[in-house]
Amino acid sequence: MLRRRAGFDVGSAALHIALRSKNGIERVVSEPLPEEGGLGLSAFLKEIRKKYRLRFDSAAAVLPQSECVCRRLKLPAMTDAQLRLDLEYELRDSTQGGDGWIYDYAVIGKTENGGLDIMAAAARKPAVEALRETFRRAGIRLDSVIPPEEAYGNLISGISGRICIVDLGASAVRLYIYSGGGCEMTQVVDGGCLDAVRAFAEGDPEFCGAVCRSLAEAVRSRIYFYGLSRPESVPERIYLLGGGASLPPLKEALWQALPVKPSDPRLLFDGGDCGCFGAIGASFERR
Repeated sequence: MLRRRAGFDVGSAALHIALRSKNGIERVVSEPLPEEGGLGLSAFLKEIRKKYRLRFDSAAAVLPQSECVCRRLKLPAMTDAQLRLDLEYELRDSTQGGDGWIYDYAVIGKTENGGLDIMAAAARKPAVEALRETFRRAGIRLDSVIPPEEAYGNLISGISGRICIVDLGASAVRLYIYSGGGCEMTQVVDGGCLDAVRAFAEGDPEFCGAVCRSLAEAVRSRIYFYGLSRPESVPERIYLLGGGASLPPLKEALWQALPVKPSDPRLLFDGGDCGCFGAIGASFERR
């Protein structure tokens, strides 16, 4: 009997897929998205599934960061029904308390006074429905649509200490800092790695180096200012993920700029490119 779970991560430049069985990750696939005016995403998903003969019996996808909000909360002990009613209030500053949001949570543990330590999430309802419909047209039923914080949290669930994930995407760079089983902070650095990748491909080392140093300094600044407000939460390990992590001048710039030298992402999973980690995180069974 087939017992495989697929994780999907649709980035701004590429589609990443991971297949997981009871023995762990079996396969990862990364394919550039079609050019504008080419295949739609549903048709592209069908084509890639056929090309690689991907077979699975359950699937989950990562929702774009722009379409969801996650926050770690410590609340008094309450029932599931009470907690679900409270989520809209707790996240109101990000959602404006609107009706067009879907709320959920995951319990991390108990607080010292017997309360709840949770990760709360809100996702834009139209974005979730559109993503499910896109996959449905490709013949794929998504049983879960999860935020990036959950996907990356799954990856590092067996690693202790304070960890920073730096997602070097084509359109944006995002930082996720984890401690004690939950995500403490998410930060976005405007401007992604696309300009640096293009300059590197075109043989313009001067411009490429300037873009890489600017991105590295922006990442360093986010970590530094976070540490000023929470000295106890300065990361002990940093992992560089996303497509930009394979760009040598950007890796070198970050190596020079960051307060902690980045750890080898192959410690998380040795296989596939650095852009596939969101899909790998989505392939875990939900807790």
